[in-house]
Amino acid sequence: MRGFFQGGSIVLAKIDLNGTWELHPVAEFSTLWLSEEVPDEGWVQQEIPGQWQELEPFSRYAGKMVYRRNFNFSPEKDQIYRLEIGGVFYKYRVYLNNYALGGREGYFYPATFNITPYLKAENQLILEVESPGRKTEGTTPQALTGIFAGHPDFPEGFNPGGLWRPVRILSSGPAFIERWHLCTNELTGDEATLSLKTEVYATREAEIMVQLQFTPHNFDGQSYQQEYVLKLQQGSNSFQTSFRLQGVRSWQTWERGRPYLYRTTLTLKAASQTWDQTECRFGIRTFTLDNLIPCLNGERLFVKGSNYLPPAQYLSKVKAEDYQAEIDLLQKGHHNMVRCYQHLEKPEFYQAMDAAGLLVWQDFPLPAGYSFTNLTGILQQVEEMYNLLGNHPAVGIWTIGNQSGYEQ
Repeated sequence: MRGFFQGGSIVLAKIDLNGTWELHPVAEFSTLWLSEEVPDEGWVQQEIPGQWQELEPFSRYAGKMVYRRNFNFSPEKDQIYRLEIGGVFYKYRVYLNNYALGGREGYFYPATFNITPYLKAENQLILEVESPGRKTEGTTPQALTGIFAGHPDFPEGFNPGGLWRPVRILSSGPAFIERWHLCTNELTGDEATLSLKTEVYATREAEIMVQLQFTPHNFDGQSYQQEYVLKLQQGSNSFQTSFRLQGVRSWQTWERGRPYLYRTTLTLKAASQTWDQTECRFGIRTFTLDNLIPCLNGERLFVKGSNYLPPAQYLSKVKAEDYQAEIDLLQKGHHNMVRCYQHLEKPEFYQAMDAAGLLVWQDFPLPAGYSFTNLTGILQQVEEMYNLLGNHPAVGIWTIGNQSGYEQ
């Protein structure tokens, strides 16, 4: 168990389901893999997070794979439990104790599923995962995997399928934070106007306190706290507000100053109980393009940078120290921005860029030649990209497509 926090009688925790999983390649998904008749042979073990082509038997495999893991659990009363799937190449459906929880398409973002009604003392978790592989010459890409769909730097047969990000169970009280966004609307000297948008899911009607706390993370300075009363209805609840802070330290790129960061915590409280809590490292800054001229905190910025490609063939194996080594090289080269070229990195990459004072030009992983027949699916993943990265001060520019396919 990781991230244990006791809030009154509510236990907030992140229970790790990583470790050894069983994998089985299949031609088609069927109810056989959920039944008692499932075959014993053909399963291979892998440590998760990982990508199946790291295993020699599947080094060139593209297609469908069944993942299986058994675990014990003791649920507490009056708590919500959500299964978080951190990231899967490329699409999947998930089942707990033969109950279908749902599925997602898109490799880079986490998704959660309410598993409270289905948890037992002994549990079986199954994922049906499909990764269609790279496009070949003359064919249309089948997946929004950007650079991973067919860049020449990757070897022939490369296909990063599988559970490449952690799997865990999140616990909360009768309400939890679905998503939240902070934005610096105005910044003049040491005075800033910020806005907060959040969505809260509740299992019942209740009146709670929404508490937003800013604590200096990498410097000594003033802390701030905002509190709001929110009356919850059963289901999803939206809340937004704006507020002004004085005496703030602004986030700067490394060559212009310090990338001041605040440890920012959003908490839901009911009476003496903490129902849910989440946090990020937030930098107060504005970034605009005025007639295509970059401006950081209202001042022109001379951008110096380059494309940024994945530091390893499999993202699941990249570590925080790998990002730091590349940051050292970028700063030695006097870079202050990188373009995350046609892919999204691990969360640790954006956290490292925040701390280093390096801006990120973030591409959406739209491969050249992708068909726009599934526009709804594209827009859904664009929204997920913003949900994932919107609170990072380093992310300054967003782009959807690298090439239209109509270039001459």
